[in-house]
Amino acid sequence: MPTLFAIGAEDLGTHEAWIIGWGISFPGSTRVVATDDGHTVSTVRPEDSLRFFAEGGQTRLSLIYAPSIRDALQYRVHRPAESPVEGPAGNRAST
Repeated sequence: MPTLFAIGAEDLGTHEAWIIGWGISFPGSTRVVATDDGHTVSTVRPEDSLRFFAEGGQTRLSLIYAPSIRDALQYRVHRPAESPVEGPAGNRAST
């Protein structure tokens, strides 16, 4: 199964953070797309792509992994039939 991830950047001075790339990784192959200009990077592992996005200065880059589909399928969402805020279950979207 593929692994989905983002590359996050954090300004260590202000602690502001933003996403600078989105990626998908298969065994032995990773592709990342930059959020600012859409350029793509192909590497073997997600960690290898970080060097292409290095911004220098007081910025720290991190890989942020999305939960795997397999992990997500193990959870069941339980919603009450009615809540005082949302009303009857038929009046709201379900996931």
